[in-house]
Amino acid sequence: MINILNIFAHKTGSIFVKDAKKKIGILNMRILKILEEDEGIIVTPGSFIGYKIILCILFSIGGLLFGSSLFFSMLLGIGGGIAGYFLPDILINLLSVIFYLFQHVVIRHILYLDAEQH
Repeated sequence: MINILNIFAHKTGSIFVKDAKKKIGILNMRILKILEEDEGIIVTPGSFIGYKIILCILFSIGGLLFGSSLFFSMLLGIGGGIAGYFLPDILINLLSVIFYLFQHVVIRHILYLDAEQH
């Protein structure tokens, strides 16, 4: 199921963006590599852009459906689209902070264990 979704997202991303590696940045590429190596989740730059576009469309439609009047529907649709587009970036940045903190905790414990041995 995830592989089918990745293929669909990759096709969607390749329609809108020609060179996805330049579009998502070096830091996000590193996080995508970490996800691939540690968790076995393969997300290419094209599929990452595709997920952003798909979430933008889904959140826009959801916002349009939940509004009580035309003004609030449009406002929720625009807000949902913006949230859907930036949500993958926020999640990737959150993962990078978690990995960064985890790395420093592990290094601190290794240094503590090394100091105890001497």
